[in-house]
This record gives sequence, C-alpha cells and structure tokens, in this order.
Amino acid sequence: MIHKKGFWILISLFFLVFQLAAKPVQLKSYQVDKVKLTGYLPVDQQVYWVRTRPICHAGQSLVVPAAFTHPDMSIAGAAIEWGDVINPKISADLSGFCLIRDKKPWVLNQSQMKVGGLRKWAQFGTSVFQQDLLVQDGHRVPIAHAAALNWWRALVIFSDRFEVVENVDRIRRDAFQAALIKIGVQQAIYLDMGTWSEGAYYSSAKRVVKIGKMRKNTSKQTNWLVFH
Repeated sequence: MIHKKGFWILISLFFLVFQLAAKPVQLKSYQVDKVKLTGYLPVDQQVYWVRTRPICHAGQSLVVPAAFTHPDMSIAGAAIEWGDVINPKISADLSGFCLIRDKKPWVLNQSQMKVGGLRKWAQFGTSVFQQDLLVQDGHRVPIAHAAALNWWRALVIFSDRFEVVENVDRIRRDAFQAALIKIGVQQAIYLDMGTWSEGAYYSSAKRVVKIGKMRKNTSKQTNWLVFH
C-alpha cells in the first residue's frame, strides 16, 4: 500500500514528466509583399497520417485535415496507412503524393510515383495520400483553380524542417504558391481546406487552439495529419 506522502510524490512526478513531454507548436509569421502567412512548426518534427479522428493535446501538438473526402465519405485518391493499402487506385486529377516514412514527410509527383508504384511503398510500411502538388524543388507546379480566392493550407518542406503553412487573408491560389517559394519552401502539397478546414494546435499557453476559418464539414473529415 502506497503511503499518502508517497502517493503525492508519484502524482507530482507524473505531472513533471507530462510537462517535460509537452512541446507546444511554435507559431511563425511570414510576409511576402502584402501576403501574410502563418506557419505551425512541430518541435519534434514527427508526423503521422491517420484515419481515426485524433485529439489535439500536448503529445499531439498539431492536427490538420489531409486528403480530400468524397461525398460518400471515401478518401480521394490513392491511400496507404502504415503499409495497409486503403485505396490502390491512383487519381489522375491529383498531381501529388505525400509519403510518410519514419515519421518524416516526402512529396512526390505522378512520374516519381510510377517508379515502383504504390506496392513499393506499401512493402516499406509507408503511409501515402494524394493531394494537389503546389511546389516541387522550389518551383511552382501548374494547378487547377489558380485564380480562385480562398484560404489555403499546405504541408511544406524547407531544406532544414517541415511546417504547416496557411495564408491569413483570402488570396489567389497561385499567389499562395508564389509566397511559399519566396519564403524558401522546396516542396509543398495542399491540405484540405474550405469547409473542411478545422484543425487545432497545442499552444505555448498550454491550451488547445482551433484553426480553420470554415468548419461546416468537420464531422465529415476522414483523415488527418498528426504532428508531434
């Protein structure tokens, strides 16, 4: 039987470990001409793709929707979760692939994915989803709806880190691409937005903060990126 004093010591140790493990997302601000961007930098630089609705907390410091969801609640494009093929059919309408292996993201285009195909990545236990490719090797990729005004969000890879970046005010989609390139982004793949945009991060004030301007379809989200 644990002595009362010992019990409180254990409780204190538990909360100490919890606080040490708590690593809030670092918020970053970028401005390119009149375009303002917000970056969410996960300190541990680890990411997972999941199909079970995650809860944002100290150990999962950033959660955002990832691939598009069809009206029938299926995931748009090819999808693999931890090597388990969810959808083997590659969509020709989605130009990019986000691969997550060893908790790190990689971005490929359609041509690169043809080398070995989905089977290759499934064998390695990789997670994969399709989305619109925005930036590759520091260059803008042709995209649909380039002139559309909206809020945009992307998983971006710099030479030394990866972040989630979104614009503050509504801008053209191609202006978002151009701004990402000017802040040094090497690879960028779009993340579901519009009325599916609800995400959350764990702040330095040790609280969960929701992000996303429009949240009408939050309940219909089917897949997410979870950052540590």
